[in-house]
Amino acid sequence: MINQMIDQACPEWRGDLAAYLIGALDPQARTAFRHHLASCLACRAEYDELFPVVCRLAHLAATAEG
Repeated sequence: MINQMIDQACPEWRGDLAAYLIGALDPQARTAFRHHLASCLACRAEYDELFPVVCRLAHLAATAEG
Protein backbone atom coordinates (compact mmCIF):
# COMPACT_ATOMS: atom_id res chain seq x y z
CA MET A 1 0.00 0.00 0.00
CA ILE A 2 2.77 2.48 0.89
CA ASN A 3 4.63 1.78 -2.37
CA GLN A 4 1.41 2.48 -4.27
CA MET A 5 1.00 5.79 -2.41
CA ILE A 6 4.61 6.75 -3.13
CA ASP A 7 4.04 6.15 -6.83
CA GLN A 8 1.22 8.68 -6.56
CA ALA A 9 3.15 11.30 -4.59
CA CYS A 10 3.05 14.77 -6.11
CA PRO A 11 5.84 15.12 -8.68
CA GLU A 12 5.98 18.89 -8.18
CA TRP A 13 6.82 18.41 -4.47
CA ARG A 14 9.29 15.54 -4.81
CA GLY A 15 12.38 17.77 -5.00
CA ASP A 16 11.16 19.78 -2.03
CA LEU A 17 10.65 16.56 -0.09
CA ALA A 18 14.28 15.59 -0.56
CA ALA A 19 15.49 19.09 0.32
CA TYR A 20 13.19 19.18 3.36
CA LEU A 21 14.53 15.87 4.63
CA ILE A 22 18.12 17.10 4.55
CA GLY A 23 17.31 20.58 5.85
CA ALA A 24 18.12 22.41 2.63
CA LEU A 25 14.92 24.42 2.13
CA ASP A 26 14.76 28.12 2.90
CA PRO A 27 12.26 29.07 5.64
CA GLN A 28 9.48 30.07 3.23
CA ALA A 29 9.76 26.88 1.16
CA ARG A 30 9.98 24.81 4.36
CA THR A 31 6.73 26.33 5.63
CA ALA A 32 4.99 25.76 2.29
CA PHE A 33 6.17 22.15 2.23
CA ARG A 34 5.00 21.53 5.80
CA HIS A 35 1.53 22.78 4.86
CA HIS A 36 1.46 20.50 1.84
CA LEU A 37 2.72 17.55 3.86
CA ALA A 38 -0.08 18.02 6.39
CA SER A 39 -2.72 17.75 3.67
CA CYS A 40 -1.30 15.22 1.20
CA LEU A 41 -1.41 11.58 2.26
CA ALA A 42 0.76 10.40 -0.64
CA CYS A 43 3.59 12.83 0.10
CA ARG A 44 3.26 12.11 3.82
CA ALA A 45 3.63 8.38 3.12
CA GLU A 46 6.81 9.03 1.13
CA TYR A 47 8.14 11.29 3.90
CA ASP A 48 7.35 8.67 6.55
CA GLU A 49 9.20 6.04 4.55
CA LEU A 50 12.28 8.18 3.85
CA PHE A 51 12.66 9.97 7.20
CA PRO A 52 14.14 6.98 9.09
CA VAL A 53 16.61 6.40 6.25
CA VAL A 54 17.82 10.00 6.39
CA CYS A 55 18.12 9.83 10.19
CA ARG A 56 20.13 6.63 9.97
CA LEU A 57 22.45 8.05 7.34
CA ALA A 58 23.02 11.17 9.46
CA HIS A 59 23.81 8.97 12.44
CA LEU A 60 26.26 6.89 10.43
CA ALA A 61 27.97 10.01 9.08
CA ALA A 62 28.31 11.46 12.58
CA THR A 63 29.73 8.17 13.87
CA ALA A 64 32.24 8.03 11.02
CA GLU A 65 33.41 11.58 11.74
CA GLY A 66 34.22 11.08 15.34
